[in-house]
Amino acid sequence: MVTAFLDHPGPLAFAHRGGAAHAPENSWRAFEHAVSLGYRYLETDVQATADGVALAFHDRSLTRVTGQPGRVARVSYRDLADVLIDGTEPIPRLEDLLTAWPDVRFNLDVKDGAAILPLAEALRRTNAWDRVCIVSFSAARLWATRRALARPVCMAASPLGTAVVRFASGRTGRPDHSGPGRGPRRTRPAARPGTAGVIFGRESARQRGQAGRSAVPVAAPPVAETAPAPPAAPANLPEPAIMPAHAERHGAVAGRLARAGVECVQVPGTLATPALIARAHSLGLQIHVWTVNDTASMERLLDLGVDGVMTDDTVALREVLSARGQGHPRVP
Repeated sequence: MVTAFLDHPGPLAFAHRGGAAHAPENSWRAFEHAVSLGYRYLETDVQATADGVALAFHDRSLTRVTGQPGRVARVSYRDLADVLIDGTEPIPRLEDLLTAWPDVRFNLDVKDGAAILPLAEALRRTNAWDRVCIVSFSAARLWATRRALARPVCMAASPLGTAVVRFASGRTGRPDHSGPGRGPRRTRPAARPGTAGVIFGRESARQRGQAGRSAVPVAAPPVAETAPAPPAAPANLPEPAIMPAHAERHGAVAGRLARAGVECVQVPGTLATPALIARAHSLGLQIHVWTVNDTASMERLLDLGVDGVMTDDTVALREVLSARGQGHPRVP
């Protein structure tokens, strides 16, 4: 099943953590500023309090952003009333953000296993299924989140899924010059209800063990704040080329990704090569890049054909897209 999350004309402009170049990250002020600029897509992170309230907050610890000690998952929401981002901004509840702008879409990075069920409840209460895309650096966490949701939503590939896209496609790796948003989206096989995997449509043995021990998704081991890069290509394999044996697996890879609900690949801008972009497009996937804050890199990546750009500098990206005639601002 292809959701409505990506059906806006591209390239998509994402306000990373609300647009952290202009206001404290993941704060109401940042999100409001991005929306006032015409942004339809906001990127944020999901943590949850000890009493199960989903928050727009990046770190597991409160210290870096608020200056206060403690972990988000070990304090109640009431105890966070006086804990302020950058000393000035209250920590937003995810449900409040989803309610504030019913037409705005959210790219949600699930940062902790404890946030999965509160996230699912926030989506249920706001009926925001078609307005979110779920992301995580942990394949296990993505799988657990998908299992917890009452309805299918857009999913981004995990780092391992990105590696599968990078090396398992059957295309030759030629760049796709049609550009993002120019023409109909590719149709991929529909997901089977209840399919569990995030990458290949089924859970790993370790994930099955976690599910068997508890009905509550188990948190994955601590994840680094910076995404791990997919493995480098073999030295004897040119970047644009794909081994012939991989070609016959192209349809199978597309089907497995579709059954896992994967609709996009999100990578650092430095990893978005013409070959990766072409392979993602050949599998019916959009490719989004993060976190791109200089205009030269924005221009280069848009020229390559990426489908979305995430930035802290929301003003700069808006100006670049407008100058290229590719701006599609939200109209209130």
